[in-house]
Amino acid sequence: MVGLLGDLYLEHARQSGAFADIELPSANFWFANLEAPFTSARDESRQHREWASGGGFKMDPSLANEIRGLTAVSVANNHALDFGIDAYIECLSILDSCGIGHAGGGGDAAEARRPAVFVNEGRSVAFLAYTCLYQDGWSAEASRPGMATIKVHTSYEAPLRVFEQPGFPPIVHTHVDDRDAERVVREIQAARDLADLVIVSIHWGLSAGDRPVVEYQVNLGRAVIDAGADAVFGHHPHVLQPLIVHQNKPIFLSLGNIVFDYDKAWRGSNVTASVKLEFGENGLERAIIQPLQRDQSGNTVRCDPQGADLVVEKLFPDSLDSFDVTRTDSDIVVNFPSTSKRSQ
Repeated sequence: MVGLLGDLYLEHARQSGAFADIELPSANFWFANLEAPFTSARDESRQHREWASGGGFKMDPSLANEIRGLTAVSVANNHALDFGIDAYIECLSILDSCGIGHAGGGGDAAEARRPAVFVNEGRSVAFLAYTCLYQDGWSAEASRPGMATIKVHTSYEAPLRVFEQPGFPPIVHTHVDDRDAERVVREIQAARDLADLVIVSIHWGLSAGDRPVVEYQVNLGRAVIDAGADAVFGHHPHVLQPLIVHQNKPIFLSLGNIVFDYDKAWRGSNVTASVKLEFGENGLERAIIQPLQRDQSGNTVRCDPQGADLVVEKLFPDSLDSFDVTRTDSDIVVNFPSTSKRSQ
């Protein structure tokens, strides 16, 4: 019923749309992360990016037609404002003209943090989107356009053997700002009053290959579920990261790249996945995971058997024993029996 996809970035058109080679299963709603704005802005409009000189990503407005099959996209991430506020607002307008919903950004804080609500076949879904990765001035405020952001703090602890081995790398801790955490909880609780289901998208973690899961990803994901969300899906690492189940609900730490025309973003792995969540009267019943991979032409296609095994390895790195999983010729099915409250 609810489909989830990872990072999306297009540099060229496909003959039959961005997802033609994937054959996505039928679902009432499909959500993804839009990694860069659709904009006609010129390169001179690029914003200064503290973590990289130059840089900046954008997509030609004509390519928005390639993703018309999506219900909505997250517009909250670390590249959304690479070309400034005007380009960002232009992107939102382009999405509107294509009938693609969006969450996580807008003309002010109220709009940026408001859930996008959709109804299909009598079932309603509230979609919220946030980013933990952003630059100063990118957060939406009462009278300023921008994104729905979540501040994360970093601290460093000296390792046990620091006196024995001066210079040994510190232990890194991360935690969400208390006020931002409280605000997100209130927003999720409010979204519960608007729809049958609440899906939360978060741009978080570390990119550039297979990097460790960061402490705050797990804690924030669990807090979002505790607040009332039915599922969390993350993005930014550009690789698949483990599935966590909390209160019998899924936290996909990272779904990797779904269609991404930038070679460096595939460092670490060419496999990815789509997820379809099926809900019944008592809540989530199963997650149908479709293993996918990038082929030599740069297109995302169905996985070969070896690639599918790698998808399983990345989503369930420790063991499958904690999950009720079955595999078919084409999919990985995770069952969520409502009578069995599992947590990890």
